[in-house]
Order: sequence, then C-alpha cells, then structure tokens
Amino acid sequence: MEEIKIELLKIEISAWTASFRQPLFISGVQLTYPIPPPSTIYGLLSAAKGDIVEQNDVEFGYIFKYRAKTLDLERIYEFDTKGNHKTNIHRREFLFDTSLQLYLSPIEFQKYFKKPFYPLLLGRSTDLAFVRTIKIVEAKNIKKGIVKDSIIPKNHKIERGAIYRLPIYIKSKIPRTLIDSDIFYYVNVENSIETQDTNFFQELETGNCFFMFS
Repeated sequence: MEEIKIELLKIEISAWTASFRQPLFISGVQLTYPIPPPSTIYGLLSAAKGDIVEQNDVEFGYIFKYRAKTLDLERIYEFDTKGNHKTNIHRREFLFDTSLQLYLSPIEFQKYFKKPFYPLLLGRSTDLAFVRTIKIVEAKNIKKGIVKDSIIPKNHKIERGAIYRLPIYIKSKIPRTLIDSDIFYYVNVENSIETQDTNFFQELETGNCFFMFS
C-alpha cells in the first residue's frame, strides 16, 4: 500500500454532557452509546452548515473521550391513542465532560464551524457543544497503528473492544427513517491494527489513528 499524505481539517469540540440513545432499549434505563455513531456526526455537520450534509459530501474520522458515565432521573409524558397522557419518571444514562476530535475533508468546512448556523449538539437538545479549536493538519494512511477511543469496522480483528450496531445515516425528511447501519468495534483501550484498508489514517503531529468514513 502506497503511503498517501493528505491535509485534513481538525475540529476539537467539547460538551459538558452527551447522550447517544441506543434505540433497542425503550424501558427501564435509557442507555447511551459510549461514542457518537456516524449518524450523529452527519447531524453535527448539517447543524454547522445550516443545510443537510449527505454521505457523498464529506469524509470524516473521529476520536471521542469522556470522563464519566452516570444516570439522571427524567420526567417523561406518555400518550395513548386518544391523546390522553400521564407523567412518569425514568432513568437516562449520559456521558460527562466529553471531547470530540473530528477530522474532515474537504477543509472548506472550517467556515461553517467558525460560525455555525444552528447550535451544535452532542446528542439531545440539552447537550450543547462548543468548538475549542479549528486547524489544518497533515495525516497519512497507515498499514499499522494504535487505535483508541474510536470505532473500527467489523471486518478488522482487534484484541479488545465492544461490539455495537451503529446507525450510519438517517433520512433527513420526516418521518426520519434509518437508511444505513453497520457493526463496529468500539475501542476505549489501545488496540494494534494491521490492515491494507486505505481508510485508516494517522495524524502526523499527535499520532492519533482513526478510520475515515467516505
């Protein structure tokens, strides 16, 4: 595999809280994914631009960290088919003190993050996020590397990691329906990878390794 060096836009985003609802759990405790799924990244990009960002508009990779995971009590309203409602309390899981390192191509997206059109969110409307830094970095595709705090496609073997089916893209028009999803490894500890996949890149300055969605 020939080494390719490219320029990417790197945006560092932080939020006090983040939550990425796991749709298979609808009662008891509302669980969160430990990392934003690709569909959330598309939503973040669309909010910054002020228009829908499609899958063929951008390439991106990301690294996500949080300090703690905990539970909150939340009041909900339950409606029946006649419009009658009652209140209830359920527990909702959320992540605290989060940071997202987002790598993007094309780099022209920097103008949207310098002045986002809509508020940036890491999950729900209460999970308000803000941009810390915006810069251009160099990266290269890799055969070997150490991946941590990111996701890896299911066809790559890793030593340690949790398996999740994550939504990749959700239809923008109402009713919003899932268009694409896939199985990924979530790795929050260092994992060595060896691959011929040209979608794995490493930032030259920090050594961060990540998979680029394209």
